[in-house]
Amino acid sequence: MTETRYWKRVGLRLEESLAYEMEERMNAKGSFLDAELEEFTAIDAEGSSFTGEIKRLFASPDEFVESGDPVNGSAAVIDISYHHYNKHRKPRLLELRAEMKVRYAEERDQHISQMIEDSEVELSLEDAETLWDNDLPQRITTESNEVFQTEFDAFVKDLQEEYGVATN
Repeated sequence: MTETRYWKRVGLRLEESLAYEMEERMNAKGSFLDAELEEFTAIDAEGSSFTGEIKRLFASPDEFVESGDPVNGSAAVIDISYHHYNKHRKPRLLELRAEMKVRYAEERDQHISQMIEDSEVELSLEDAETLWDNDLPQRITTESNEVFQTEFDAFVKDLQEEYGVATN
């Protein structure tokens, strides 16, 4: 069996060869917005080397053999929320859309009357009904997506608090 170690810097258990591959890719190039200068400033981390850290990691005994790898709160939140999103998004959106179709059907006449009243140009009842009916699917999609996103954001915020990685 291949020897592995938990590398705290990346929050993963890795084989030594993979750790060196990751180290090569960690040489960042990019820029960030310096708010004081109001301009982008280049960064280059090519001088950064984690080779010594990796050598020490694999030269030492595996410190997490008995206790298990530590839980990286940020990684746990990402993993749990990703699976929650994939599992619950479609059924919840379908449920929300069905509820909204019923609600909008009950409120249809009231909404159409309001459309005619608020219209800047004269709008016939038939034209208002056609406009409202044509707009309904997009309205339901948009509103259900907003409701789901609000619920999902609350779920993620609760997870962040649970794992101690919440930010205001």
